[in-house]
Amino acid sequence: SIAEAAGRLAAKRSANTIEEVAGKYKSLGRVVRAYAELLAGWMKASGFRDGSPVATVLLETAPDDPAITAAGRDAYAERRGLLSQRLIEKGVPAARAKRLAGLVTSALEGSLIQSRVEQSEAPIVEAAAELEKLLDAVVAEYAKN
Repeated sequence: SIAEAAGRLAAKRSANTIEEVAGKYKSLGRVVRAYAELLAGWMKASGFRDGSPVATVLLETAPDDPAITAAGRDAYAERRGLLSQRLIEKGVPAARAKRLAGLVTSALEGSLIQSRVEQSEAPIVEAAAELEKLLDAVVAEYAKN
């Protein structure tokens, strides 16, 4: 379906953007913050009409449409996989890395909704600032061991 294809394309673009940003920074926390700053800029430029194309489609169709649900599941799994892999590379145990990647994904998705409602980039920027501190602290914790 068109919605499934759009969701998969949005997921690929998101993953590509994260990879591009990750190539610029050593700190995963900084990667997340830079990615969130891009999201905030895009939200502002759209007059706070845009948001997460994956979440928007899923909220309207999942679980009624199995193909769209699968596309959304794949999109979030890819994003979480990218983030958890970076954490694992920094010495964070796989189980913890997976949970943190899920938290980052959930926090950023939620911040996009809040940003639309508040007509402000602040929810995205503030969530990213806290995520950056958390991720950097976790990485530092495992670097000591």
